[in-house]
Amino acid sequence: MKKLIYIKTLLIVCLLVVTLPLHATNEAEYKQIKKTYTINEDGSYSLRVCKEIKLLTHKAFNDIYGESFIIYNPKRQSVKINDSYTTQADGTVIKTPTNAFNEVLPFSAASAPAFNHLRELVVTHTGLELGATIYLDYTLTTTPADKSTAYFDISEQITESSPVKEYTISITAPSTTYLGYELLNSRVKPKVSGNTIQWIFRNLPAAAIESYKSQNGDAPRLIATTLEANSVAERYSKIADIKYESLANTLTADIKSEDKKLETLVNYVVRGTNLSPLPFSYQDNTERCLKLVSTSGYATKMEKAVLLNSLLNSVGVSSEFVFIYPNTIDSSMLTYSALKGVLLKVGDVYYSTSSTTPVDLSVRSAFDSYYTIQGGEFEKLDVEPSKQVVKNYTDSISSTANDNSGYITYTPKDINRGVVRSWNMNKLPTVRTSTLELPSQANESSVWNIELKDGVTLQTPLMNISLEEDFGSLSINLTQEGNIVTLKREISFKKQSITPSEYKKFRNFIMQWGSKKGSVLLFEK
Repeated sequence: MKKLIYIKTLLIVCLLVVTLPLHATNEAEYKQIKKTYTINEDGSYSLRVCKEIKLLTHKAFNDIYGESFIIYNPKRQSVKINDSYTTQADGTVIKTPTNAFNEVLPFSAASAPAFNHLRELVVTHTGLELGATIYLDYTLTTTPADKSTAYFDISEQITESSPVKEYTISITAPSTTYLGYELLNSRVKPKVSGNTIQWIFRNLPAAAIESYKSQNGDAPRLIATTLEANSVAERYSKIADIKYESLANTLTADIKSEDKKLETLVNYVVRGTNLSPLPFSYQDNTERCLKLVSTSGYATKMEKAVLLNSLLNSVGVSSEFVFIYPNTIDSSMLTYSALKGVLLKVGDVYYSTSSTTPVDLSVRSAFDSYYTIQGGEFEKLDVEPSKQVVKNYTDSISSTANDNSGYITYTPKDINRGVVRSWNMNKLPTVRTSTLELPSQANESSVWNIELKDGVTLQTPLMNISLEEDFGSLSINLTQEGNIVTLKREISFKKQSITPSEYKKFRNFIMQWGSKKGSVLLFEK
């Protein structure tokens, strides 16, 4: 009998060992997510969202999924809660009470009175416990403010912080309405039935929480729009020549140099105008008038770009908009929702509205494409890859070096200031599940020629380290000829995306580059 009890206990422990890691890895699991868009002929549309999520840990309902948030614009949107309840582990159904629905100001609209009409409906889920399932069903209806905003335009990333068993998106549009769409990072094929198109994704993994993730995302993304190609380009071509002379003249009243005027106006927009983090879509993809923007002291990214362009136009500094889109998007899908940002091109120099330092387009040319507007249409810019950075140093070491041990530890000048060293990748984890994105291109070569004086000798063994991988190559060479010690370090990358299958080799590669071997030399005096 005792033996039977022992075996049963052992089996229970084994089952716990098998199941606990699953719960530890995922805080919850979405049983299903359904998003249904219905587009009307007048440009209005509705979105019905149904979510069903099972809670697996205490953290899931204490910190993560205890509330749901729905941001909307009451001036042209309305929210209707169709159903909201929690099914507890024993099957008990707890309806969400009326006082669990509360409106607050969205964080992105804080400190920006012009956007204080926006609302965030907070749904506080009740009856939560381990094993409970939250069910939320609501409809968000959008009515265009005017004819210029009577369109449908979305960019949906198909991923969540926990795994999803089934994720469905469907769009229904009138047969007379143009609907363009593109699915990125997925091979899921759409199902078309009448005027409805549907995508069904199954067993989606949780979004990875890792550093150096892809800025554009490697999860599936759906872009869909009723806007015709070049609609964005046409709109901004009409406001590209707008001027704001009164403010521009005031800011540059005593400045004669065009370069100084440029510097002054860039400083004003970047440092003198606070950035509002409000997403462009919450602003109907439009900007406030220039006077309101300048007198309010804050602006969205797009408002800042339009303001700076108008100021430069006013003082005779020629500039043009440069629109940034992920380079995986088809040229017919360059919409508002897919837009990443806007730069201003002045001569051959590119400026953002978040920094006074010019932007180097080659840093992200492997991931992003850049477009100017020519004749009301987008025209793609050709971006040259970054050139190799070559640095040469000359130094000397003598027996008078301040070290009483009889040995000299020597760190070559600027060795920690290289591009790759600046990424701080010296503590990468051993395992990775998502694509790693290098912060920039890198192609650097550094040579240190060190003269030994007064009988100083090199104690570090000579070395010739060379690694060649599909993603890049490196070499570290330490040689000596007479009293001249030469350290040469070279590293270059053929691409900026490292897949999970390449990660192990990449980690070894980057650790070799950052190790003390070949970075710190030892001499005896």
